[in-house]
Amino acid sequence: MRLSCRSIAVALTGASLFLFAGCATTPAQRVILNEIKGCPVYEEEVAFPTLYQEQAVAAGGKVEQVVEPEPDEEVAENDLDRVYNTVREEFEDSNLKLEEIANGFREQGLSVEKKVGPDGKVTRELVISIDGDVSFAHGSSKLTKRAARLVEKVGAAMAQYPNAKARIGGHTDSTGPFRVNKWLSLERARSVEKALKTKHKLSDSQIIEVKGYADTRKIVDTMKSEPRNRRVEIRVSLD
Repeated sequence: MRLSCRSIAVALTGASLFLFAGCATTPAQRVILNEIKGCPVYEEEVAFPTLYQEQAVAAGGKVEQVVEPEPDEEVAENDLDRVYNTVREEFEDSNLKLEEIANGFREQGLSVEKKVGPDGKVTRELVISIDGDVSFAHGSSKLTKRAARLVEKVGAAMAQYPNAKARIGGHTDSTGPFRVNKWLSLERARSVEKALKTKHKLSDSQIIEVKGYADTRKIVDTMKSEPRNRRVEIRVSLD
């Protein structure tokens, strides 16, 4: 009985390696080898069966219906990733000990975190949080020397990417009068803005917003004195 080309293809999926190696030794193998020479596929490109095809045949499936998975597409690095990498290099070059956090790192007085979009891959925003207790004296808006050095590293990175835009927001805890906290949070944000513009000449086109939020955007929802709520955030995006 003559074998069909489809039957030959199925047979080859499980036993083609010895045929293409010229090792058809048994009568059954020689029959398959002779029959395939009459199939159109023999005159075209002959491909070795893949693991997915072999698994499909073993499970009783059809080879032509097997769809092999595409490799994951590489996510292109954008300028936010480059800003992040440059900030990190600035800290590493200073021999500062960095602690790994989810999607970022932190050092005493500062943390840098990537925020990705809905796809879970592309970086949409960097959140750079400066510790208010480390960066400012109590009730003061003047940057400490340590804070100035931290901001300097951020400015050095942003200066290399003019399309990176910064929104600066000052935040306090809930202790004390709201009016005073509102003023203090704004002045601290302005101090960071001034440091970025003075040292690294960042333009108004890069620093597009400076606001004081007092305690209206707390990380920890409490009316008590909470250090994590006392901070200045630099939120960097490309729009």
